[in-house]
Amino acid sequence: MTIENSNGSLPSKGGRTSFSIDDPELAEPFFGFSAFEFGDKSDGPVAVAQVIPPDTKFAPHFHETDYCTIVLRGALKVGSRWYREGDCRFQDEKSVYGPVESGPEGARIISFYADRLGLPDQFAKESHEKMYNELLPIAVEACLKNGIGVNAPNPMEDTDATDTMPSP
Repeated sequence: MTIENSNGSLPSKGGRTSFSIDDPELAEPFFGFSAFEFGDKSDGPVAVAQVIPPDTKFAPHFHETDYCTIVLRGALKVGSRWYREGDCRFQDEKSVYGPVESGPEGARIISFYADRLGLPDQFAKESHEKMYNELLPIAVEACLKNGIGVNAPNPMEDTDATDTMPSP
């Protein structure tokens, strides 16, 4: 079994990758998104560390896998409830949630997905997908304004890449 690390800036040694959620390297990939795939199966679990800029909004959506998010820094509002440092949220597969919004200080989270193939955002309503498409450029701009992903390729320039943009 191997753990694949999508963030080449995080050091790996002896089969181990260690980092602090406050490490600046976590903000280097586009959208502050670092994935750690467990095992060699294409549908294996994945952990995602994400740095979200302040006051960033995401449309209601769902994932085709069970998952859990832990807020490590800042705050994240899901629907009408705020999750703060140390709060955990478990979500059933195919269960719509949102909208999602980071707090004024942003958020640093880690999420664990049971099946990495179920990670891409899915939308139950056409209006949610429309909202997603409207909010995505704003979120990208917020990332760049806050120094998140400034050295990474911008998937907004590749229309196929926007289909798999991560969200909390």
